[in-house]
Amino acid sequence: MGVRGLQGFVRSSCPHVCVVVNFKELAEHHRSRHPGGTPTIVVDAMCCLRYWYTPESWICGGQWREYFASLREFVKTFTAVGIKLIFFFDGMVEQCKRDEWVKRRLKNNREIAKIFHYIKSHREQPGRNMFFIPSGLAIFTQFALKALGQETLCSLQEADYEVASCGLQNNCLGILGEDTDYLIYDTCPYFSISELSLDSLDTIMLCREKLCQSLGLSLSDLPLLACLLGNDIIPEGMFESFRYKCLSSYTSVKENFDKKGNIILAVADHISKVLRLHRGEKKLEEMLPLGPNKALFYKGVASYLLPGQKSPWFFQKPKGVVTLDKQVLSMSSDPKSKQEVPMCTHPESKQEVPMCTDPESKQEVPLCTHPESKQEVPMYTDPESKQEVPMCTHPESKQEVPMCTDPESKQEVPMYTDPEPKQEVPLCTHPESRQEVLLCTHPESKQKLPVGTDPEFNLEAPLCTNPEIKQEDPLNMGPEVKQQITMVSDPEILKVARAHHVQAESYLVYNVMSSGEVECSNSLEDAMDQALPSQAFVYRPVRQRVYFLLLGDGEGGASTCPTVKEWFVYSGNPLRQPDLVRPLQMSIPEQIVTGDEKWLLYNNVEWKRSWGKRNEPPPTIPKASLHPKKVMLCIWWDWKEVLYYELLPENQTINSNKCCSQLNQLKAALDEKHPELVNRKYIIFHQDDARPHVSLMTRQKLLQLGWEVLIHLLYSPDIAPLDFHLFWSLQNSHNGKAFRSLEDCKGHQEQFFAQKDKKFWEDGIMKLPERWQKVVELKGKYIVQ
Repeated sequence: MGVRGLQGFVRSSCPHVCVVVNFKELAEHHRSRHPGGTPTIVVDAMCCLRYWYTPESWICGGQWREYFASLREFVKTFTAVGIKLIFFFDGMVEQCKRDEWVKRRLKNNREIAKIFHYIKSHREQPGRNMFFIPSGLAIFTQFALKALGQETLCSLQEADYEVASCGLQNNCLGILGEDTDYLIYDTCPYFSISELSLDSLDTIMLCREKLCQSLGLSLSDLPLLACLLGNDIIPEGMFESFRYKCLSSYTSVKENFDKKGNIILAVADHISKVLRLHRGEKKLEEMLPLGPNKALFYKGVASYLLPGQKSPWFFQKPKGVVTLDKQVLSMSSDPKSKQEVPMCTHPESKQEVPMCTDPESKQEVPLCTHPESKQEVPMYTDPESKQEVPMCTHPESKQEVPMCTDPESKQEVPMYTDPEPKQEVPLCTHPESRQEVLLCTHPESKQKLPVGTDPEFNLEAPLCTNPEIKQEDPLNMGPEVKQQITMVSDPEILKVARAHHVQAESYLVYNVMSSGEVECSNSLEDAMDQALPSQAFVYRPVRQRVYFLLLGDGEGGASTCPTVKEWFVYSGNPLRQPDLVRPLQMSIPEQIVTGDEKWLLYNNVEWKRSWGKRNEPPPTIPKASLHPKKVMLCIWWDWKEVLYYELLPENQTINSNKCCSQLNQLKAALDEKHPELVNRKYIIFHQDDARPHVSLMTRQKLLQLGWEVLIHLLYSPDIAPLDFHLFWSLQNSHNGKAFRSLEDCKGHQEQFFAQKDKKFWEDGIMKLPERWQKVVELKGKYIVQ
């Protein structure tokens, strides 16, 4: 959504910031400046969805074919003038933006509720003013664009940072989207999708240089302005009192501007006249009401710094600051010696350790001489080992810090004295972050591991870093904070999953394997209809099996799998915290109970092939009656035996009431034959999509029984075990037979079931995964026997 109020301010108060441009002319100019280069536009696809799928397309549902044609026309228009498009989609929600994500989803719930309220009260479809994009539109768009041969990428956080980075690093023609954050990033030009005319390829370019000129700011001031106004990271209310304070002291209030416009001008004026005179992190902390939100504020400013960029508003923190209990350790670089110098200070003991002067801040910071430098250091005798140990000496306080030699690396490393046990602990330099951390010896592996502090429990523990995932300081690298602890320990598997995620070739797989946290946005469901279970609950058993396939190690079963955090939107969920979902192991044969119905004819005519002579008419066969005498067989079975079956009275069919009554009978049969499954609630119930099976009454009954329902594809008898296995064999046994009464028919069924051994029933259930796989191989086509 970008910076609060900036979009309206630019359109109403600074119209000169919006410049009409033509993409065809821009592409020709780009080719003249960069011969051999291809003009490229980075498209924020999440911003463009509402402009690709318009209310005019919202007729009676998804209208996927028409939407695909619209995407094809969009791509074709830019390709015709030689412009390459790169599409970015959101891949993960950063923790700092989770509150904003929740707020938007709850707002969407209210909009959806209005649609259903209108339908119920007016008994008609609402107009285009209640437009809401279909569920799953973003996922469909990803694969649709890939089918059109376009480069489609999925971000490792929200897409705006990676879009801006891609545009800057690849010298792109510009960014196409609808997010005022692109006015704040110091990147390539920003074009509006809402003003785009595909016929002429004209649109509006929002010029950040002209915006700065209007506000009296520089480009480096825009991130600070965005955070003070409020954005996706900084809540709008965090600096509300500060903004009104700026407005009260602002002397150039413009009457033709609205209140928000004057607030933006007042904050910009305060930045240019007051804060700019006192640049620096310490000054900002004194002049802004940061309080406990200081870290969040710095993260918000740093989120706009693209790779290689710095902010003059605060000193760049040294890379890899690690908190170890009450000791702060970090690294600094001496601009003269080019050596990395460790720094340390203890906040409680107030003891000084070596200091140096920072060339930028002019402030003194602790200094220890690096053990690899060629400078002379004093020695001190260890009272226990009686050996001489080199020291780090402070030039003023003359305080010395002992050093020791690592027995493995044979290198000298500084020592740190733990204030509680009074023991000296060696420090090591991390090979990637170049920071010094404490070393501890693992009791089992006897290997030395660096020690970090758990921020939640304040306990020290060895750090295990995945080699594929590096942790970086957000103040140096922008908003991307790469996870250090992953759900999957195999780096090769994680690397493949990450590659598929970035290339938009998988959905939520990398999220599960890396952070164990997934989210799903709004569905078009009626929140007031409490009787109908939400899709989030209906498909949860399927997701639980998928989680086990992704996180299970194949040895300890589902009990050893970590739980997955689900942020799924459904009725009654306030989204204050995620649902903890436990992975479930795939165990098809023992748990599945399947059932269906079949009409049994009393008179079963066996059709046979007949041979006739040439030029002679074929023998006549009497046509079957339109209303033959028949009964309906209702049967349920598992991988061992028939659990329960019933023959309904002649010509009587099934309905929802009868279906619920039979489920009660089936429940009694399961209690008797398989009490272990019932007690552990391990029943997986499978049936087809017949109307009585999927009615509201039946689904409520299954929910009451606590059975997990295995999803069956619509109009797919070829993957229903009763259709492709049991009923096929049963019909063969009926061919050529004629039953005189219901008792004769029932006797034949009992004889048929008694003749079938356990392997017959087991084969029917075991064929189900094979049929699923065959449907996948046939790309959804029916399986022909």
